[in-house]
Amino acid sequence: MAIQALTQHLYLTQDATRSILNRHPRLYTHLHNLNDRLSYLLNDLHLTRQTLKKMLLHHPRLMEKVFLDSELNIASTMQVLEKEIGLDKNDVISMQLQKGVTSVLSYPRSELRKRILIYKNDLGYSEEEMRQMVRKDPRMLQTSSFKVKRLLEVLRQELLIGSEDVKEMIKREILLLTYDAEKNILPTIQYLKNGPVGRCLGMVERKGESTLLNDLTVEDKERLIRERVKALVMGHPKVLSCSLERNLKPTVHFFWDCGGGGDGGLLDGTNVGGSDVSPTFTSVVGLTDYEFGKVLYRRGGSLLEANVERTLIKKVNFLRQELGLEICGRYNDKDDEGVLRNDNFNELANMQNGWNRQKVEIPLPKSLVVQEQYQGALGTDISLSPYECQRLLAQMIATAPDILTLSIETNLKPKFEYFCNTLKFEKDELRYVILKRPQILSLNLDRNILPKIEFLVKERTRIDSYSKGPNSYNGGLGMSMKEVRDWIVQHPQILTFGLEKRIRPRVFDIVYYNLNVGDGEGDAPMNCISRSEQSWKQWIQSNVV
Repeated sequence: MAIQALTQHLYLTQDATRSILNRHPRLYTHLHNLNDRLSYLLNDLHLTRQTLKKMLLHHPRLMEKVFLDSELNIASTMQVLEKEIGLDKNDVISMQLQKGVTSVLSYPRSELRKRILIYKNDLGYSEEEMRQMVRKDPRMLQTSSFKVKRLLEVLRQELLIGSEDVKEMIKREILLLTYDAEKNILPTIQYLKNGPVGRCLGMVERKGESTLLNDLTVEDKERLIRERVKALVMGHPKVLSCSLERNLKPTVHFFWDCGGGGDGGLLDGTNVGGSDVSPTFTSVVGLTDYEFGKVLYRRGGSLLEANVERTLIKKVNFLRQELGLEICGRYNDKDDEGVLRNDNFNELANMQNGWNRQKVEIPLPKSLVVQEQYQGALGTDISLSPYECQRLLAQMIATAPDILTLSIETNLKPKFEYFCNTLKFEKDELRYVILKRPQILSLNLDRNILPKIEFLVKERTRIDSYSKGPNSYNGGLGMSMKEVRDWIVQHPQILTFGLEKRIRPRVFDIVYYNLNVGDGEGDAPMNCISRSEQSWKQWIQSNVV
């Protein structure tokens, strides 16, 4: 009878039916009429044949529980959903392709009601809000009411996160209250507050506050760290679901130069988080405490959620390669037997131990260095030591951490190809431009960078009347691509200004007064774009009008 019911109602093959019944014999030993149960689910609850088939094949254990439950209990569960949040059979139909619908039907109605009341009474959700949330992802009701209350208690005690804060977090992560408070949330929050994340976050001076200031008491410093960790967690609640040992700690130590001690050093032969990531120096960004705090303050949540092996290490190594900041393979780091040379190892080890981590000046490209001064100057590739390569990349990431949230294939790579193939930057020129203004890599290539370049090389047209304003100007600056490239090398900030609000108005003035951009007498100064409005108007009045 069970075989016949499954094949007739769900169109399962004989082999699939036998496989399910062999693995779950209670469907025919404890359920006397599977045919009636299937008819009830299909006809009374309006679950589609395709959905029932899919749920039975992918979630057989949960479906076994649903099949064995009485029609009265299933109906009572539906009554709870209808009474408490206005969920009807049509809503069940719209939910049925989601992963959580099977488990919702199997929830004990008394416990289900308790879970719903936490959202309604403790967090203040309306019936309509609850209905929309459950329709979006029924799994939000999968955790017992006791565990949900404990999670809310942990958030309140550890970070002073109240009900309104929780609701904001749920907007970003609907499954927030399904996390395990004791095994996951509490250890993670304590690590964030008491470990390098909280300590480095607290150092950053914002609104006149920093844990580095002597006028703050111990209580004030603890409050400041708690507030900043709270802001990080509220902005990216998924951080709380990351495995502490497999995700968070490896990611922290990927960015942060922990001084070679404790559990953070990667030159001691240990792999990152037990993974297959090579424990070489190039696997670590090596941010100082304050730099790491700046990165956390700006992009902490999204970067802490990222995976070291799948994304972060690939992006860092890509940037090293494109900017000529590779550490291994450029200085004969290994001898003929593949052993790291002592001199390089000592330097890298010293860096990892936090010694001499001063700011490194960005090396000038050859085109900006007087020829006779170029030999041996800090502008040649051979002059960059492993320490300088490491620090230059760390300084860049500390300035513009958004870069590491960008895709290599669809974002970073096309930009580097454009800079090299179209603008014809030499590698040392490109390195200088990007290190000077790393935010250039965060600009959209098609909507931002290309229109600016095209405007600068577009031919000039005559401006008959200044009163018509820059918006009426249809021409460009009339530069060659080489002139644009040389200009950007000298003043990389050009690309960071808006085309319509800054570049076009300045070009309008330059064209109207028939000026060229350069260092010659009568030329508009090379910094004409970056000058403030007042400074530019003063220059026009003093030199042109």
